[in-house]
Amino acid sequence: MAAFREVLEDCNLCDLGFNGVWYTWERGRLPENNVRERLDRAVANTGWWDLFQSYSVSHLSHTISDHCPILVDTVGQAMPRTMARVEVFRFDANWVLEEEAAQIVKNCWENSSANVPEKLHELGSALMSWSRDHKKQSTAQKRSMMRRLNELNNQDPDEETLAELTEIKLGLNLEADKEEFFWEQCSRSNWLLHEDQNTSFFHNHASYRKRKNSIKGLFDTNGEWVTDDSALLNVATAYFKDLFQTSLPLEATNILEKVTPKVTSDMNQTLMKPFTAEEIWMAVKCMSPKKASGLDGFPALFYQKFWGIISADISNFCLAILNGSADMKEINATQIVLIPKVAHPRNMTDFRPVTPLARLRASDVTIRMIDRFIHVKLD
Repeated sequence: MAAFREVLEDCNLCDLGFNGVWYTWERGRLPENNVRERLDRAVANTGWWDLFQSYSVSHLSHTISDHCPILVDTVGQAMPRTMARVEVFRFDANWVLEEEAAQIVKNCWENSSANVPEKLHELGSALMSWSRDHKKQSTAQKRSMMRRLNELNNQDPDEETLAELTEIKLGLNLEADKEEFFWEQCSRSNWLLHEDQNTSFFHNHASYRKRKNSIKGLFDTNGEWVTDDSALLNVATAYFKDLFQTSLPLEATNILEKVTPKVTSDMNQTLMKPFTAEEIWMAVKCMSPKKASGLDGFPALFYQKFWGIISADISNFCLAILNGSADMKEINATQIVLIPKVAHPRNMTDFRPVTPLARLRASDVTIRMIDRFIHVKLD
């Protein structure tokens, strides 16, 4: 088995997952001696995934053999995807290394008279439009530098050639840093901080994570297996509406009257102090740079990198909400992320919903300070 694992690792092969029953081998016809295991599985590398992006793997019914047949459908007809993919803005971490991106941030922010949410939306649209052309130019420039590097390596070294070689190598190293930033953000991992390098493992991990976390099908309330995107959306919506709504609304005033106050006057004065701009900046610095962004698509890295440009507007916006002088209704939105509680989830109850207390579209820094804000005055 050790040799087999080495083969899987050397070939960058990962489990493709499955639909149907969880086991592939069964023995024993009586409950006391029945044994079920998942011994057989389909594996592939990232190159195969790129060729067959809509694949499906199914465990079929078996009657004669102890092992069930495994069907690898490269077309994926068992999983029709009917909903159109909507292009959503996400700030790429490697943009902090681009001078053009910094200039776009500066121009959009200083030339706009809109409020903070609208500024972020305008900035996201401008960066998305710029990134389309920039990606093509960057790829062409990288290829050109590689060709020139090969030409210079075949020439006799002189002062001019060595100077150009150094310049090209610096340029290629910068492109490698940008790619490393991108894949680290995609993999949602901090391994690069622990001396790991940008190898094929990161590419494999990021791609595998995306496919592994995709929900291929679920059982609805009627016990029917659904795979269509619209049907899956309806199943999730109905589940959370039932989970978070109550049919017996209750006024909490009578309950709070029975609670013995534990917050003293001195403690309450500290809790009720107005928030300051320094606290906003401290919250920004404490956030992990490349963790998942909010609905606006901007991670903490964006705020940390361009704080010198956006600090005044962001601080004033957050302080207005935290100090109670502005309404946060227009930005109070959240995304529910489903974290599987079991290896192969098949029902909505197999997922653990994870969401921030209040995902603020304009700035996640406010969430870091909400622990002070939620304390109530009890005296």
